[in-house]
Amino acid sequence: MMAEVELDGVVQADETYSTVSYKGHHKSFKLPRPAHKRGTRATKRGLSREQLCVPCGVNLDGLSIAKVSNLGKPSLKDLTKVFGNKIAKDSVFVTDSLRPYQKLSLDMSLSHIRIPRGKRAVGTFNIQTINGYHSRLKNMLVHRFKGVATKYLNNYLVYHNFVNFTKDSLENKKVVLLDFIRNTLCSIKSKEVSRLPAIPVTCNLIRERTRAGLVAARARGCASGWKPKLTEAHIQEGNEMVSAQKLPIGRIVELCGVSRTTIYKIAFIERPEPKQQN
Repeated sequence: MMAEVELDGVVQADETYSTVSYKGHHKSFKLPRPAHKRGTRATKRGLSREQLCVPCGVNLDGLSIAKVSNLGKPSLKDLTKVFGNKIAKDSVFVTDSLRPYQKLSLDMSLSHIRIPRGKRAVGTFNIQTINGYHSRLKNMLVHRFKGVATKYLNNYLVYHNFVNFTKDSLENKKVVLLDFIRNTLCSIKSKEVSRLPAIPVTCNLIRERTRAGLVAARARGCASGWKPKLTEAHIQEGNEMVSAQKLPIGRIVELCGVSRTTIYKIAFIERPEPKQQN
């Protein structure tokens, strides 16, 4: 449903944060951290990779978009994944002082109003509507649903946008929802839903799979990283040539086929100081 939403007019945008929750993972799942009680704060102060970033955008007509983007502070790429092609051109884009919003507004041809830190408004423009959106969202997640699993968070965001924030009557919402269900082809098994990634961030999923592959490869005895240019025998031979002082460093470099920096590292000798020009 959020795929069809396009914000126009005065659009307020800001991001909110939530700690990662592995709620709902029971079978064959290894927690990447010690288990703790629901609602426990992150171990690191401020914004860190323990915090899940959710950029949100609203306009004054009751339309809204929100989606999980990344862990920690968002970049321009992360914000583009959420707001790209979702805001009409020539709209007024009102945000806080986060720098990526400025570049995003230029790329999307938007009139950008930036609220400086410590101020509530610039003229008649403010971000109070998006702050109220965040307040209602967190109230729903924490008090109504008693915390939700991070892997289902995007679904709850769509629910919040449609049920709690849209300026429409309950009867019209029912008609829209029923029409959406009738015209949407979706075939998925309950088992597949439960196997969703713990954190719905593409780059994070790729990183987890890459680490798992490296661990499996090392367990099989496969070496990772670049192949060393010098073997132990070559290193010993180079040390002997440097210690004997029969050949200049330049000649040793040619024989070993490496750079001067490598020779200085393996031979543990000091580099000659550069000559000072008068």
